[in-house]
Amino acid sequence: MATVETFSERAGRVLYALLLTSILCCPVLVVFMVPSITPVGSVCSLSVYTILFLKLYSYMEVNKWCRQRRLARARTLCRSLSAPVMKKANGEVGKKEVSYPGNLTHRDMYYFIFAPTLCYELNFPRSARIRKRFLLRRLFEMLFFMQLLVGLIQQWMVPTIQNSMKPFRDMDYSRMIERLLKLAVPNHLIWLIFFYWYFHSSMNFVAELMRFGDREFYRDWW
Repeated sequence: MATVETFSERAGRVLYALLLTSILCCPVLVVFMVPSITPVGSVCSLSVYTILFLKLYSYMEVNKWCRQRRLARARTLCRSLSAPVMKKANGEVGKKEVSYPGNLTHRDMYYFIFAPTLCYELNFPRSARIRKRFLLRRLFEMLFFMQLLVGLIQQWMVPTIQNSMKPFRDMDYSRMIERLLKLAVPNHLIWLIFFYWYFHSSMNFVAELMRFGDREFYRDWW
């Protein structure tokens, strides 16, 4: 916004703060006010909007840093503002990198929103092509582990939780502890399966589909 001088820097930050606040608060209000929303649907929707909040915050901060760096370069006149060009080993000119403000496009922003990362970059690492066999394996894993999770929850956790209602109503502490310990094993197994399904199968599927080159999903996201 400040690049095309539509808004001042301060006005842009205020508008962005209002946008991020609405992204966090509005879904929470809808979840509390609409009784027809299920707990699973509430968790999914709140997770999506939390991820969107983190992505937009990263997008704002990186572009702010690029804008400040661009202004500093303009003042000192030490470098050109043209986009850098990558050269191959044989001397041929490779693909041009995107530089600020050339990244401020709808296509670039939507790519970042759907990309499996929370940290924005002007030039994401890209794979050369989409590997169809790899994509089909990840898709098969996603479907298989999702059905496995549903089966474990319905056949193992739900009956145990239902049997735990009476000890909780009667405040039978020994039986309560016993039921909680019975839930520990399926809960741990379901968490491990969910971790593999989300961070390995699903994110690799999305990354391969978008030719996103960074596959280190298990490291710290920051």
